[in-house]
Amino acid sequence: MILGDFNIDIEQDDEKADTLLEWMDLCRIRPVVPDSNTSLRSGRTIDYAASIGVDLTIQAYEGDTTSDHKSLLGVLVGNKTSTDEESRTIWPVFTLILSYIFDYWGKMEQRTRSQQNIFLNHARPSIPQNLVKLHAQSRSLSFKAKRKSDIELRKEARRLRNLPRFELKSFHKEQSVKQLKEMHLPGETSGLFRSKTKNHLRQVSSSLKGFFSSSGEIIKDSQIMANMVADHCKRLFEAPVMTRRHPYVDGPPVQWENAAEPIPTVTYPEILNILRSRKKKQSLDSHRLSPFILGYILKKFKEDWGILPGNQSGFRAGFRLQTREFLLIEQISSYMPNSSLTATAFVDFKSAFDQLRDRKAVIEVHGNLSRWIKINRGGHQGSSVTPTLFITYHNDMGDFMPGAMSFFFADDLSAVLTGQIGNRFKNQRKHLECRLHTLFEQLEFYAILAVQPIN
Repeated sequence: MILGDFNIDIEQDDEKADTLLEWMDLCRIRPVVPDSNTSLRSGRTIDYAASIGVDLTIQAYEGDTTSDHKSLLGVLVGNKTSTDEESRTIWPVFTLILSYIFDYWGKMEQRTRSQQNIFLNHARPSIPQNLVKLHAQSRSLSFKAKRKSDIELRKEARRLRNLPRFELKSFHKEQSVKQLKEMHLPGETSGLFRSKTKNHLRQVSSSLKGFFSSSGEIIKDSQIMANMVADHCKRLFEAPVMTRRHPYVDGPPVQWENAAEPIPTVTYPEILNILRSRKKKQSLDSHRLSPFILGYILKKFKEDWGILPGNQSGFRAGFRLQTREFLLIEQISSYMPNSSLTATAFVDFKSAFDQLRDRKAVIEVHGNLSRWIKINRGGHQGSSVTPTLFITYHNDMGDFMPGAMSFFFADDLSAVLTGQIGNRFKNQRKHLECRLHTLFEQLEFYAILAVQPIN
């Protein structure tokens, strides 16, 4: 006798029922079907029995049940009780069968419920227990609503599911801000930050062994390598060729209001006296001048006049790069809930200010020196004045791209654009493509105008 859920209705499922009945006829098995339906969810009769030589009667239990199937009651009818045969249970074999069945159905249960076993060191103990409890409740209620097809349970499960998601998102933001603030301080937070980042770092040997030429030949001669580097640096440090677009080529010269005013003359001793009056105590040179003075004067000037843009976070005291990064992420995230298409352009400028002007340089490879090359562009690397001059020179870059939200990270740019909110997806895509095309044209125009090439 076989009793259980066959998941086939003999009267309603034509092809499946025919296949099952053919198999029963082949095995000489008789189906025993109850009079009423057995599935509470589909209203079909899919629970019944199949027997051979047994007088069996099946009926469905109409009382309350915790399952979506009705319970079956089976009655066996016999004329006599046979005592000619006896049975004996081999308990070791029975134990092995139970162990196999338990392991098999345990794996099936994990697979059907999409469960995963994880190590304790991979767990997330920092998540509050109330959020974990809400998430578990919403998951359990969701399965229950799916099983019973109850609309009210689905609404309640959706409400419980959205609540911990919102709270968890806010919790992760708070933890990220806290880790960024305390990553340079001693403590558990800085250790957690470094433990997450050290896996992405590895030791790399910086020794130079040789070059690959364009023909595929390996060059190991130090003198030839030094000359090749010198040729490359000479092309890199050449004076820029400035090409102005119309109307800058044929436009009239700028007429300044104070062009006729004479520039007052100043002598070198007067400059020294002014700088000595502002000197600091750090590392004075032969003229008793501090290298921090010029940087202090420029810093005071740009702060008093407010010439630097607010969206520039690089090389500025009190402006953290991580803060600008969070503002960029928040700007992109604010467009996503509105179902609007969003595009972000990341721009890396070539040879920003890491070179020297009007100087000469020589390349040394393994003790061999190349010829002297002349440097005709760039600013002093390592100086406190050069970054200030760079961001001051490019303070109007955002004005050339009015259709995008610009975020500046020192010499890098991120521009965020979005389509028209509220329109259809097709119209948003066309509008976003037009805005991207306009942005690239404006960026190319600025790169040519400001003599700032892009990688």
